Amino acid sequence: MKKLQMFFDYSCPYCLKGYGILSLVLEQHPDIEVEWMPCEAHPRPEVWDRHSDLLAAGMYVARDLGADLLAYHELIYHGACVDKVDIEEIAVLKELVKDILDAESFGKALEAGAYQEQVKQNNREAWVTHGFPAVPSFRYGVKLLPAVPMVGVTKERLEEFLEV
Repeated sequence: MKKLQMFFDYSCPYCLKGYGILSLVLEQHPDIEVEWMPCEAHPRPEVWDRHSDLLAAGMYVARDLGADLLAYHELIYHGACVDKVDIEEIAVLKELVKDILDAESFGKALEAGAYQEQVKQNNREAWVTHGFPAVPSFRYGVKLLPAVPMVGVTKERLEEFLEV
């Protein structure tokens, strides 16, 4: 199985669109496994209106709790991009995910700082190691597909990128 890394921010509408495009494109590539690499489009300490580090760490917690990650993605993207909930409040995030996992365990893990170092590592990989200008961006083997700022990635570009 080939591995595709998707670097994304849950609070980014371009990433929400990119997630939808990826879902469509993967139907033609059943041999590709996605490694989700949640990061922040504007990592701390950058001053920004909202930080998504809890959402990113939450993905790993959700995985550990046995949640369906696609369901987690859908709930979190909808909450962050459509409903515009307060993504920096653990109580709000627990409410978002309560139907797919144990919300109390989820909240306790986030309060304890679970996976914050992983999120920092993902940020470094996206912004320093690969030098992506924006998200969603992709890594497939040694190939990189950077997002275009304020545009993201088109279906055509992603399809072309995956043709090896």
